[in-house]
Amino acid sequence: MSYSHAVKNMIKKSGATLQDIANRCTDAGVQITPSYLSKLQSGKQAPASEEVNIAIAEACNGDPDDLLFEAYLEKAPTLLKDFVSKLISSLKKVMINVLPDDTPKALKQATINHINFMPDRELISIIAHDEDDPLTTLGNTYFGKDFLTEDLRMPISPITGIPMPDNSMMPIIPEGALLQLTTHNNFKDGDIIVAETPDKKILVRRFVKLGAQSALIAENREYESITLKRKDIKVIARVKSFVKEL
Repeated sequence: MSYSHAVKNMIKKSGATLQDIANRCTDAGVQITPSYLSKLQSGKQAPASEEVNIAIAEACNGDPDDLLFEAYLEKAPTLLKDFVSKLISSLKKVMINVLPDDTPKALKQATINHINFMPDRELISIIAHDEDDPLTTLGNTYFGKDFLTEDLRMPISPITGIPMPDNSMMPIIPEGALLQLTTHNNFKDGDIIVAETPDKKILVRRFVKLGAQSALIAENREYESITLKRKDIKVIARVKSFVKEL
């Protein structure tokens, strides 16, 4: 992904107009115009400074690192850009080649697509992040107790995702669907997440802020909502999509 595409995607996801974003940046002390933003997302303007990129990302409720990474890479010497590109391409090939041979066809193809279209910055983040984070070490797998079966251990992988363990998120997510995950760094109120509760249960729920507390809410009303202090909820990942094998 190029810097201009990163800016364009972030603006599009925000749902805000260029004028709205420019106004928010101005309120934050960074003067930019809608015309300047238009040039950034069309590639007609060189990548913005670090200060401006951070302001744009915050105005869009996005992750500043998404813009900073692409900006730094675009400004880097050609030799370094080529090296990073070839390294990432090689890593993706390795990740695909180590997929188990007995992986169901639909699941394997979904995983390959996920790897191939994973943004470079996301892949680097997975590899470079703190090893204590179960979703940010390549090849690492996190295990925890499932909500319904105390002695069931549920694997969570940053690459292949996890199966939806129950029908708690019906009708949005069917039981057994493969959840495609992304790191928890930029989840927001209302997102569907994978979380661990203080008693080590792993839940897939919608995260909702309730003042000083937060709630984990199931779409299926047969499941009770869980309200906890924010610090007592360990957010493992954000669910960004799912695949249902027929």
